[in-house]
Amino acid sequence: MISRPLLATVPYIWSEDEALDRSDIESFGKAWERFRATGDVPGLPTKGGHTPAIFTLRPLTRKQIVYAATLQGLAADAEIIAYSLIAVTNVTVAERPLVLEIIKTPLGDRLSEKCLDEFFDIGLFSEMAARAIEISRLDFRLGKAS
Repeated sequence: MISRPLLATVPYIWSEDEALDRSDIESFGKAWERFRATGDVPGLPTKGGHTPAIFTLRPLTRKQIVYAATLQGLAADAEIIAYSLIAVTNVTVAERPLVLEIIKTPLGDRLSEKCLDEFFDIGLFSEMAARAIEISRLDFRLGKAS
């Protein structure tokens, strides 16, 4: 049997987030794998007094994936994030909280170009887009959705 909750969302934390404590590499690696599998944010080791930025992603629809596939590189990554990212916690830009500006399109709600420009980072966008695609796939090997 293959199933996927249609409204499932996943917390995403950039692997480069400075709040993450990697001082014990083995312990961090285990916690990171658990986080990726379960979304267990509190289980991640953090540096004292620091909280990682949390990006909440939703799976993409078939039409959104097909559209993104017509693009290349960073253009595709930006569109994937525009349609997948639905919330942020502890994300600041120019010392103010990032506010997501959502617009309606024929393919569904998405972030505005202005909003994407506010927090663009090539490494962040590349990694976050890959995670959004990963959570949008069905995992046939396990007989369930990712």
